[in-house]
Amino acid sequence: MTLALFTDDFECVGSVGNVGKAGIDHSLISISTSNFINNFPSQGWLNELALWHLVNHSILTWRGLMTHFGNAECAIRASAADWKSLGLHASHIKRLNDWHGQGKEYQRFEQTIAAMQHGEFHVLYEQMSEYPSLLSKIPDPPPFLFYRGNVQCLHQPQLAMVGTRKPSPSARKIAFEFARELAQSGIWISSGLAQGIDADCHRGALAAGGGRTIAVLGTGIDMCYPTAHQSLYDQIVAEGGLVLTEFLPKTEPLAHHFPRRNRIVSGMSVGVLVVEAALKSGSLITARLAAEQGRDVLVIPGHIANEQVAGCHQLIREGARLVTSVEDILEDLNLSRNPLL
Repeated sequence: MTLALFTDDFECVGSVGNVGKAGIDHSLISISTSNFINNFPSQGWLNELALWHLVNHSILTWRGLMTHFGNAECAIRASAADWKSLGLHASHIKRLNDWHGQGKEYQRFEQTIAAMQHGEFHVLYEQMSEYPSLLSKIPDPPPFLFYRGNVQCLHQPQLAMVGTRKPSPSARKIAFEFARELAQSGIWISSGLAQGIDADCHRGALAAGGGRTIAVLGTGIDMCYPTAHQSLYDQIVAEGGLVLTEFLPKTEPLAHHFPRRNRIVSGMSVGVLVVEAALKSGSLITARLAAEQGRDVLVIPGHIANEQVAGCHQLIREGARLVTSVEDILEDLNLSRNPLL
């Protein structure tokens, strides 16, 4: 038994051109029905995932097409001329033409579906119950999250921990110990799997046992950046943690992906703790995104002569909360200890 990407008798209304009925081979992708399909809220999710693929995970374009055409099926059935009339980028139109010709974009999507069927990774749709409720409330939540690991942890209290990629020895020790103690208290630690403080926080949480850490990627779920952290990535999944991303499989690490990743790190969490950050640190982007999302921003201070903590001190001047212990964090976030058994 198979599931078709499009139905044969579906009428599209409200589109720019004369879209009409599908009824052509290139409009169909068939995949075996299984628990893989039954886990989704409706068959329409497949069309929406295909559209996410066609717009190369552009949130504004995806939501714009969904609004204009009414649903993903009609958006994908539309002609290149229809898309062009909406002022879409030429790269999106090129992918649509390639899709209609069953070219590499079509085949790449089939490969993504096959990989999910084989359990290489999974995907969350924003209407699924497992989708993190806090993330759904930010201004631009990702419609899909690809993941590996323990997805049930997304409804547990999370604290984002971020900081410099070139930390001092004392900052590394603080990041590791705070993450371990917070995880022992029942808090899941979220970070970006980057070098420096991110990695120390993940490792500290893992040291507590129970795998209580979540790594958010700026790449596809089938890639690890930096590559030196592949063993850490694998350890997180193996020990009961979670690795996730909004980016499509095989997506390379590009500079503009990381601010997008950071909004997810902060958006899933009740607050953000900045351990050590200079004035130009990317951690300040995460902290300011957190503030815009209504999250608490907590900062560990440092020596006034240390430029590596100048960003932390600037955040404190802007209203972030100064903390010096795990007890401070739990009190400020109104969290109680729920020790691991």
